[in-house]
Amino acid sequence: LKATPKPARETRWYAELLSNRSAAYAKLERYDVALTDAEKCAKLAPDWPKAHGRLGTALVGLVELERAAAAYEQVS
Repeated sequence: LKATPKPARETRWYAELLSNRSAAYAKLERYDVALTDAEKCAKLAPDWPKAHGRLGTALVGLVELERAAAAYEQVS
């Protein structure tokens, strides 16, 4: 997706879209692309635990376990 939402109310919608796409890429074991979407998602919605969960999942898939642990700490 190349479209970027403009109004603030769409930011959450776009974060949810990135979160879902990150999960789909992780399921396909495309962790590099899943990480890109998860990082964008976490930047758009830093207070949303699911964003950090997606980030952790992608990082585990890439065997970046210390960074994954830090992302998972943001979930709770």
